[in-house]
Amino acid sequence: MRQGLDDFRSLGSEASDFGARWWKRAPAKFIISGVSTEQSNRVGLRSVLVLFAVFAVLHAVRLPLFEGPDEPGNLSYIRYLSAEGHLTEPSVELTHELEYLSRGIVPPLWFLSMVPIFDAVGASDWNFTAPHEPAFYRRQRDSPVREALAEPASRMHFRHGADEQSTFTGAGFDLRVLRLFTIPWALIALVGVWLIAARITGSPHRATWATALCAFLPQFQHLSGTLTMDMMLAAWGALALYACVEWCCGEGKPTGWAALAGVCVALASLTKLNGMVLIPACFLAAVFAWRTGREFRRPLLVCALSFAAIAGPYLVWGWIESGHPLWTWRYQQISPYHTDNLPAAAAWGLEGTVLFSMSLFLTWLADFGWTSVWFPAWIVVPFGALTAIGVAASLPIAFGSRGHARLVGVWLGAVVALTGVWMCLRWIVLGRELFSMDEAEGTTALVVLIVLLLACAVLGSGGALHRYRTRKLAGDSALPPASVGLGFLLACAVLIMVAEVWFNLQFAQPQARHLYPFLPALIVPVALGLERLRILRVAVITQLVLCVVAFPMLIDRMRFEGWNSDPVIAATDLNRRVDPSMTEGSDHYAAVDWVEPLNGAGFGPGEPPLLLWKIDNVSEYDVAIGLYPEMNHRPWHFERAVFRAITVFGEAPRGSLRIPASFWDSLLPGQELYVQILAIGTDGAVSGRSTLREIRRTE
Repeated sequence: MRQGLDDFRSLGSEASDFGARWWKRAPAKFIISGVSTEQSNRVGLRSVLVLFAVFAVLHAVRLPLFEGPDEPGNLSYIRYLSAEGHLTEPSVELTHELEYLSRGIVPPLWFLSMVPIFDAVGASDWNFTAPHEPAFYRRQRDSPVREALAEPASRMHFRHGADEQSTFTGAGFDLRVLRLFTIPWALIALVGVWLIAARITGSPHRATWATALCAFLPQFQHLSGTLTMDMMLAAWGALALYACVEWCCGEGKPTGWAALAGVCVALASLTKLNGMVLIPACFLAAVFAWRTGREFRRPLLVCALSFAAIAGPYLVWGWIESGHPLWTWRYQQISPYHTDNLPAAAAWGLEGTVLFSMSLFLTWLADFGWTSVWFPAWIVVPFGALTAIGVAASLPIAFGSRGHARLVGVWLGAVVALTGVWMCLRWIVLGRELFSMDEAEGTTALVVLIVLLLACAVLGSGGALHRYRTRKLAGDSALPPASVGLGFLLACAVLIMVAEVWFNLQFAQPQARHLYPFLPALIVPVALGLERLRILRVAVITQLVLCVVAFPMLIDRMRFEGWNSDPVIAATDLNRRVDPSMTEGSDHYAAVDWVEPLNGAGFGPGEPPLLLWKIDNVSEYDVAIGLYPEMNHRPWHFERAVFRAITVFGEAPRGSLRIPASFWDSLLPGQELYVQILAIGTDGAVSGRSTLREIRRTE
């Protein structure tokens, strides 16, 4: 073990040599194998990573299509890049293309990396329709939470159909393969957490437990099994913070680590806009390096230059094209999607602050699917308190082991712990109204919270007081590396929390995944604090149990019996799109006869047309409405967009359907629509269709 510690202390100087040695073997593999010569430590970390990957794959396979947050928009933009071969044009003015694509205002690195995979798996061979009508969704934005979550189906954002029945064939297989390419980025983020914890503690064994605390977060596993750029962002952020920790408290050359930090921050900024928050984190690293007597001026300059070399071309391009270097940020200030709830977000007060904190932690532990599958309050609330207690216990370590600094850390830790416990008590009170928590559940949460506090007091007193001097975190050198590294991480945690509060004053969306660029800064202090209290292992094992429990809960809420048995409804539109070969006169065509309206008929405002057609006794029927007569749509072009088949709003019509008045009145005078009736067989395939019928909105 002593030899392993010596190897670890020499790691910084070895890793800063960016020459041939780095080309011969992967950096992560070299660092992990060099930290400790004990095989058990390496096996422990590998076991955590393998088990995490298994859980993430299960989420990717079991989650219904498009139920991962932002998956439809992400896939639509990947398809756009694949077909068009260029990015969307930057703009600080409202444009239909950016609003329609939605992801077009996100930095492009992750999307560009997914295009070759998208093409390779054949995902470009099938179409999906981007929905326009709100009724395509199961849950409405303005519906109360209690009402929206009353039924299992309401936990699903989209309606689903028979084309998802098979996991390993068809369009569903393509999407699930794309999801799997998120997992490697999550693994890199976990390795970054381990490297930081190992540097601060000097113990690969403790670093593995800290990594497990992150790996066995059910929400982190869930997002790792979806089509999202957040895991790439977490990976770059973890590597950037690791380089910063080595810069301010390692033993290698600060310049090399600062350069690596600048590169990783640049790549994070090109992945998602909140990666820009890592820029001030580099200045924090320089401050901590200065306080410890390490070089900071030249490394800070090198860090800035490396950032500019990587991210500069994209920022300059956006500036030239739009007139603003951060055009994505500027566009979000004027986008109706991002500013429609600004007054509600700004009027916080005490209750709003508590609600923000509740929602943030709720999505930190588990917020499966687009519209929220949560653990019950008696699980979530105590974990919130446990997180606050872990932060509190880490503060004395960060402030040092002697004198007034330790006293400040103890008092500050007490304030953090009491605030967290008070917030959890408020959660129990507010949750009954806001989160569908009944009285029995609130009482159970209160009892479990009290038991947890008593356990922390009993178990933690020995670790925090009586054995303080025998449980030094960094070997014989004691606390300087731990104090500096933890101090930097805690400062970064405060930084991202301030940024998240500011963001939610612009656009109320408290989601913990916004914090993922700073994942190690949020995990490692909590892990070391829980280790000080002797309950880290208990917390990790409990989280592992929750990961197992999450799957039956997720399946019950999002794959309930009959969830995809309706052949008329299909999120992917695999059998909805109009196949040009299925035209009148072909061998595969079965006519559906129109009754009315007449072809070319016009209807005024407030007079939505009634569609009538002849039926048989076998088929179900669906209605496709498009703005282009070929109906061979590309969903990012307005003039060729096909509106989602109207009958997904309710039961399949049997011979008649009146177009919704709200939809009809939203059309411009003179707008032409093309309507087609589709007969759906019992296997979910299109068995016949009518001819196209043109109708027109008049003055």
